[in-house]
Amino acid sequence: MVPVWYRKFREPGMVEIDRAMIQVLKKMYSDFGHTKNYTVNYTVGNTEHSVKSDFFIKGNQVMLQRYNGVLPWKMSDNEYIIKF
Repeated sequence: MVPVWYRKFREPGMVEIDRAMIQVLKKMYSDFGHTKNYTVNYTVGNTEHSVKSDFFIKGNQVMLQRYNGVLPWKMSDNEYIIKF
């Protein structure tokens, strides 16, 4: 995992680090579950290249609209199957 995580961020032509991490983890551990809790806590705005808080605030609003006020990753497995 170290070569995936420790690299330059936002390098042109490269997949973002968090997306690369999930791709690797899904390949390594294809039978996985989730806690429905946050798994990554981002520090926002700490450098000029860092993501800004609006990215998450606005992104959360967009996801709530997309999923009719219910975030699939916060649902139990049974709720998800019934709803979707």
